[in-house]
Parts: sequence; structure tokens; C-alpha cells
Amino acid sequence: MLAHSLSPCITTTKVEESRDFYVKHFGAKVTFDCGWYVSIGF
Repeated sequence: MLAHSLSPCITTTKVEESRDFYVKHFGAKVTFDCGWYVSIGF
């Protein structure tokens, strides 16, 4: 079997800070954000 994508899940109480970190340092794009849950893609 060959994986075509990965979907890691990170649990944190610092949602905004985590989102901003991945956007700033890794160029991630926010695909969904409802405040308590954020989905990002690359």
C-alpha cells in the first residue's frame, strides 16, 4: 500500500499561536478556521 497524503493531528490549547507558527515558518495555508479547530495545508 502506498500513502498519498498525511493528516497529522496536533492537540493544543494555543490554537492561534500554533496556526501562526506553521503559516510563518513553513508557508502553510489555512484551509479552515473556526477558532477552536484549524486545518492547514501545504
